[in-house]
Amino acid sequence: MLTIVIVEKEPFTLLGIKTALSQTHNIKVSGEATCTEIAFQLVEQKWSLKL
Repeated sequence: MLTIVIVEKEPFTLLGIKTALSQTHNIKVSGEATCTEIAFQLVEQKWSLKL
């Protein structure tokens, strides 16, 4: 299974991407962000990585 964080600045586009990916069986949406700063924070928190 592929675990991803979605980064998209437009909220409705983000929702559409998340909805589409959530319907697949081999992709898990682990987080979402509207900017790269928040995305990096999510990745650091969830996977204990320093970026």
